Parts: sequence; structure tokens; C-alpha cells
Amino acid sequence: KENGLSVQEVHKARVKEKNNILDCIVNKKIDIVVNIPHANEPKEEMEDGYLLRRATVNYNIPLLSNLELFFALVLAIKKEHERSFVVELSKFAS
Repeated sequence: KENGLSVQEVHKARVKEKNNILDCIVNKKIDIVVNIPHANEPKEEMEDGYLLRRATVNYNIPLLSNLELFFALVLAIKKEHERSFVVELSKFAS
């Protein structure tokens, strides 16, 4: 809830419990996913990231998998907010 954001913790994709990230994507409870893979991640984390990114594509959820693109989006949202406009993330969905 820092900075006025409403957040909810969920389980990772490979955790087979209710309310994991994949359930949230399937049920359209997530508006955008930021998942930036790293070359030195453990195998389990790489598999988890793959499942997450694949689900975003399958369910048409915007995905940022590049740090530079993430910062560009944050800057654009900040500039729009300063002008009192609303940025609709659905416009960025492919």
C-alpha cells in the first residue's frame, strides 16, 4: 500500500495452491505483469518465470519483461498523472 498502491501477495506459478499468480491471470485479477528474467536464476525460478510469461500471452495480459521498457512506462504514467490524465493500460494490450 506504499505510494497509494493496492497490492495483494499471491503464490508463485509453480505453487499448486489456490490464489497463485496463474489463477489471478486466468481470472483477470491482474492488469499488468512485470517479470524480468535474469541469466543466473535458478532453474525453478526460470520455469516459474516462463509459466508466468506464457500465461500473460495466453490471457492477453500486458507483460513487461525488459527493465528499460518498465522504466519508460513508469515515466509515461508519471507524466500523464502530472497532467491529471488517466492512463488506460488496456490501450497497451496487444
